[in-house]
Amino acid sequence: MVMQAPKNILLTEDNRMLALNFTKTLERKGMKVFHAFSKETALNLIEKNKFDLAFIDLDLEKEKAGFELIPHLKKNGTFTVILSGHSEDEYIEKGYDLQCDDYLVKPFTSEKIDRILKSLGGQGARNKFAEIIREQYITKDENMLRELKRIEESLSTNVNLYITGPTGTGKTTIGRSVHLALFDNDNKYVHVNCGGIQKNLIESELFGHVRGAFTGASGDKVGNILEADGGTLHLDEIGCMPLDVQEKFLLVLDNGLVTPVGGDNGKKKKSTFKLVYSTSIELEDLVSEGKFREDLFYKLGGLKIKLIPLKERPKDVELLLNKKIDEIRALRGYVVKKEAYQALKNYSWFGNVRELNNFFKNEIERKQAILRYEDLDIYIRKNRNRFSGTETAFITKKQLSYIEDTSLKEFREKQEIEIVRHFYEKCELNKKKTMEKLGMTQYLLDKYLKILEAENGK
Repeated sequence: MVMQAPKNILLTEDNRMLALNFTKTLERKGMKVFHAFSKETALNLIEKNKFDLAFIDLDLEKEKAGFELIPHLKKNGTFTVILSGHSEDEYIEKGYDLQCDDYLVKPFTSEKIDRILKSLGGQGARNKFAEIIREQYITKDENMLRELKRIEESLSTNVNLYITGPTGTGKTTIGRSVHLALFDNDNKYVHVNCGGIQKNLIESELFGHVRGAFTGASGDKVGNILEADGGTLHLDEIGCMPLDVQEKFLLVLDNGLVTPVGGDNGKKKKSTFKLVYSTSIELEDLVSEGKFREDLFYKLGGLKIKLIPLKERPKDVELLLNKKIDEIRALRGYVVKKEAYQALKNYSWFGNVRELNNFFKNEIERKQAILRYEDLDIYIRKNRNRFSGTETAFITKKQLSYIEDTSLKEFREKQEIEIVRHFYEKCELNKKKTMEKLGMTQYLLDKYLKILEAENGK
């Protein structure tokens, strides 16, 4: 990721000594500084020059005069930073309300300036991500747009990205878009589906191995983590990573060093990467169940982004339907009858965007000119999950109605409480037997027993 230093900088500061010191600091970093002691001088400079970055003192010839410069700078696309002795909340809030990009409280330091320059350096990545995601992720849903904006704003930092959401909602699309925005190419984007690798092979896939490490290891193998050095490592379905491999990955996050399977200290290599990790089952739930290490969860940290199921974004369903229909029409004559279109629009798309895309992929292969209502499968016409109400289903219609009225999380909690109640009584109130029967940690069992005690009024 290459970040270019800003060329032209505007500095407004009425204290000549502070201005001189600040200017020297910036010039030592190779920047050209234009200095203004008043609002009028600054406006004149803004009119005649294009500035990459502006530091604005609030109190010029009068208190708060600097606020009046911000709209002029933002109109020209200048990264604008307030430089002020005011640390009161009202000043900071007003600055951000006027769309300033950052707020520095005096005295300024070299560390503060470096942070600003790093943030500015990420502006190109933010703009690139906004451009890419408009093409790659079709949505008009306000909540989704807000989440995408949060990702965009994070790209000036090296914060990890934690993406949750049901399968098919676009976690991989977002991970690749982040990489393209940061690195401007598809090289070094390493996507690993932890749920799609056999448990006995995942350590070797991630960390690599040395020759003779195990039967079949005929030569050295570079693992995914080293392949991502200088790029992006996207660990999809990270919750499927075995506990022993989680422990080893924790060490990588601690020191950046990767030890291949069968290797020793002399085989360790450094890897630096942007980390994106995603899951369809939230890690918080897996931690409480003892299936994911708590220390790794806290070490991963980062910005959490929640992708919303397509059935909760009706406007997006219509957008995607129209897009896919237009794509087929660009290839050949194609008509979707009104009743069929309405059924597709009303369908909840339980498999999310992936299911919708595959439906129209099949339509292309079908090569029929007209899609009629009777051509649709009954589960689409009746708007129901094709896997519910069958002999293989593990959930009743009544339970599905409960989820619709509340939430999946609440349903799971109620379900687990009832399961614990049943087996705890069946095991004659013996905690050890109950834990063995359910494969449950003592922490989780105690949690549910406290809830049961509270329900019984004990």
